[in-house]
Amino acid sequence: MAYYPQSNDGSRMPSYMAHGINTNPPPHMRIMPPNGSMYNSPSRNNILQPPQQSPYYGQVFSGPDLSNNFAGSLNISSQDHSNNVSRYTPYVIAQQQPPPVVIKPDTKQPPPTNGNGSFQHYKGTTYFYHPQNEDTSPNNGMNNSTAGGDLSISPPTSSSNDMFSYSDLPQSSKFGKTKSLKSSFFMSEDIHRQLNKRQMAIHAKVDPLLGRDIPSQVEHYRNLVPLDNGVVNVGNQLTSTFKCFNSRDNLPYCLKRLHKFRSFNAKLMGGIVEGLKKVVHANIIQLKEVVPSRAFNDHSLILIYDFYPMAESLRKRYFSSGVLYDSYTQTRPSRSNPLLAESLLWNIIIQMSDALRHLHSLNMAARSIDIDKVLIYGESRILLDAVCEADIVGEPLKNGYEILGGQHEDLFNLGRMMLQIASGNLGISIQNMRQGVEFISQQYSPDLINCIQHLLFGKNININDLMPMIGARYYGHINAQLIKIDTLENELTKEMENGRVFRILAKLNSINERPFLGNTEEWSETGERYMLKLFRDYCFHQVNEVGLPWLDMAHIISCLNKLEAGDPEKIQMVSRDGKNLIIIGYDELKKCMVNSFNELVRASRQE
Repeated sequence: MAYYPQSNDGSRMPSYMAHGINTNPPPHMRIMPPNGSMYNSPSRNNILQPPQQSPYYGQVFSGPDLSNNFAGSLNISSQDHSNNVSRYTPYVIAQQQPPPVVIKPDTKQPPPTNGNGSFQHYKGTTYFYHPQNEDTSPNNGMNNSTAGGDLSISPPTSSSNDMFSYSDLPQSSKFGKTKSLKSSFFMSEDIHRQLNKRQMAIHAKVDPLLGRDIPSQVEHYRNLVPLDNGVVNVGNQLTSTFKCFNSRDNLPYCLKRLHKFRSFNAKLMGGIVEGLKKVVHANIIQLKEVVPSRAFNDHSLILIYDFYPMAESLRKRYFSSGVLYDSYTQTRPSRSNPLLAESLLWNIIIQMSDALRHLHSLNMAARSIDIDKVLIYGESRILLDAVCEADIVGEPLKNGYEILGGQHEDLFNLGRMMLQIASGNLGISIQNMRQGVEFISQQYSPDLINCIQHLLFGKNININDLMPMIGARYYGHINAQLIKIDTLENELTKEMENGRVFRILAKLNSINERPFLGNTEEWSETGERYMLKLFRDYCFHQVNEVGLPWLDMAHIISCLNKLEAGDPEKIQMVSRDGKNLIIIGYDELKKCMVNSFNELVRASRQE
């Protein structure tokens, strides 16, 4: 509902009001926001000044002015209020709202009446309106007990649903470090940096001068980018790996090429491939497709896997420099203990045993447990690559006896890989494994040594035998994963409203300052569009009492949220020349925006 004051001589207000907006106000005039006082006169920039300590404009409870929050994110001020800034919300619960100002008629200068409406006169401005029934409760939606003035919590109304901004949870930060003010409102820099690196890896492109031998497309896969340093010889089979995009779903995948491979029988291997496609596990890289191709000018076999950007093998993560070195955290073991932490070794055992338990339960054998084929993704997630690839490129396991032998081979290779990592020596062979076990027995707990010995020298063992050896450490692993889930959910909560805010910003910016539409010149300056122009100034171009820019992220988010929800709250907007003052609700502003944007959509569809 909008209220339009009497315009000054020479004002263009009548031309702006020509689109039939409802002008029926309540029985008596209310000036919002509810800070208990009218706005001061417009500043020297003729833009409406913000109220002081008003919860509807970003001030929450008794917290400090949040204008420094937004300014800090723009590097305007380095002041940190992380210890005393409350979370901002467009609505304040359990806090009494000051009663709205009721403007009484100025009896000294009574304006004329025509009998069809009423008027209110305030400080030289006359407000004309048509009376209608409206709740005149001074609480304006807040429940206030009449006995003793005790406040009760008022749930949000239907018009203000989904208007609450981000609020942190206590469990999300109790295991972490003290956060800065910026990270309390935006995604943490560490996670943002990690996700950015992954996106860069996904969208990386090959240098045209260096990629002349790479085909532009292999079957329905395009934009191939090498993921290794060239051709790798694995088991007398030349292989090369690429990142690519599927033209059908436009998603990234990992393409593994087996060079000069002629012995693939699609009918014979069809059952094995279809079975591997159904293997879904958090620690196993899933096979998506197997297809022969001649795109590389030879008979190549193409294997398509899920793509994990920035994932690297255990060899590359910890042994890339020839000595033990964590390339992810860029740390080396201490001089007093030159080996890796035992918790890291248990993390690998727990995740690898879970992956093998799933495979063995499906009557399969991985046959790919190797320090070059076990990947680590991010900080601690273990991924098993090339699962059952030997069944595709070599002789498949035909009967239960051979499958059982393959499963025993998986456990032995897991024990040998753990011995290599624990000792920091990749040259350990079958002949000197016992010497390696004696070496690590002086560095690690007996439980870890017994687990590795059982994998290496145990007879008739199966993957379920590892569970009693892991013991209570499995609970610690679950606890670490739950803490990580809490942390990531907290980071996601900060960003979940960005899409909705972006959509409303896209609509507003498509309307504002548009020079013409069809045959209408200055389309954005007339009718309902003029209201949106004033709202743009009200939301983004506020100034303080001395005329300097007033930057408050809470105020901006609050205004956009209420506009999107169509809240009935009234705001006061002033034109830049100070001649026009409009009091209007967010619900009317939303109608203006919807009607104007729909008009743009209709115009865009005309041929």
